[in-house]
Amino acid sequence: MSGKRRLFTIQIVVSLFVIGIIVYQLKGVNFNLEYDFTWVNVSLIILLVILSLLMRSIRWQYLMNFNSTQKITQTDSFKLLLVGSTLNLFMPAGSGDIAKSYFAYKWSGIKERILWASIYDKIIAISSLSILAFFSLISDRNPEYLLVIFLSLLPFLIVNNLNVLYKLKYVKRFLSIFKNKIDWELLLNIKVPLHVNLKSLTLSVFAWILTYLAMYLAFSIVKVNAPFTEILIKSPIITLGRLFPFTLNGIGTDEALLIYLFGNNKISLQEKVFMGALIYRFFMIIVPGIMGISILLTKTQLKPKQ
Repeated sequence: MSGKRRLFTIQIVVSLFVIGIIVYQLKGVNFNLEYDFTWVNVSLIILLVILSLLMRSIRWQYLMNFNSTQKITQTDSFKLLLVGSTLNLFMPAGSGDIAKSYFAYKWSGIKERILWASIYDKIIAISSLSILAFFSLISDRNPEYLLVIFLSLLPFLIVNNLNVLYKLKYVKRFLSIFKNKIDWELLLNIKVPLHVNLKSLTLSVFAWILTYLAMYLAFSIVKVNAPFTEILIKSPIITLGRLFPFTLNGIGTDEALLIYLFGNNKISLQEKVFMGALIYRFFMIIVPGIMGISILLTKTQLKPKQ
């Protein structure tokens, strides 16, 4: 069994194990809850998901195109986002957002720049959680958010100081493993201006807010009365939990965290939170992933503009 297949198997097993524990703790899954499915709240969730995805695709396109001679269109950026969503269904910690660069390279012929944009885009998405965590720290006065701020900022600090780290013998030796596939010198020479970082972080924060508005509406469908401010305060912890690498795109860890944060030790409420989490996952993760399959199957050709 190859390493990738072994990791995929481990992710499935761990995700199923965690889901199994949740179902056991809840003494089964109660689907006979009171639901508030209306055209209004379902349409609002779909609209929020679309707007969130659109902002993320604009962020990637912006990072890809600044100071670049080859420009990716917004339409192509959105297609690639959906491809990343599909890959995220099978890859850990949202790494499909980076793996999509392989298909982008095959379809456009642009290699290092697309890889850099995909990596940096992911780092910006994680780093923007520090802004939400700062809001959480002010609102909740819980010192654990200091750790969240540090962890979410760490990748940003590492990448923006990679020139310094590259001089270290062990870092350079590790990166040299990929020297025949990646031009590290080119990547290290990409400098990101302050205004590009600020705009990208702003887009990312608004995308997260829209995402958690969708979660708030998913909870309201199953009558979980969690105020939106409470969801927003706890959102950095929820998102960092999804980066746990040994589950399949956060399956199991997402639901366990949400039950822990909003269940209040009441089985009836935990059942509602679990179903709300499944509704949220369906609209926010499964639907975009399914949409991306058609793009992968059609072997889209990207047409960069000069």
